[in-house]
Amino acid sequence: MIRFSFILSLLLIPLISGAAPEELPKDLRVAQEMMQDGLGRDAASRIRSWLEKNNRTPQPEAELLLAEALLLDHRPEESLASLPKNCPPHLLARYRITRASALNE
Repeated sequence: MIRFSFILSLLLIPLISGAAPEELPKDLRVAQEMMQDGLGRDAASRIRSWLEKNNRTPQPEAELLLAEALLLDHRPEESLASLPKNCPPHLLARYRITRASALNE
């Protein structure tokens, strides 16, 4: 039941958050599609490699996406650890849903 509600929240996030301020890079868009297909582990590895290549500045959107992928792969502790430290306001709803789901699992 918890997994169903988390997947449902992933599908509803675009409706809740409105339009994103900028389009995601291709690797992150592919990772999102992988998550929608239930491939959390593969999505997490893709996001991690993207973060390693682009670690110049904080990437809260990618960090949050990584936390969601880890949670989808049933790794709540890692998910909590990879949540962004400073979350921008437009990501706050997703941050709270992911954190609550990880604490609940």
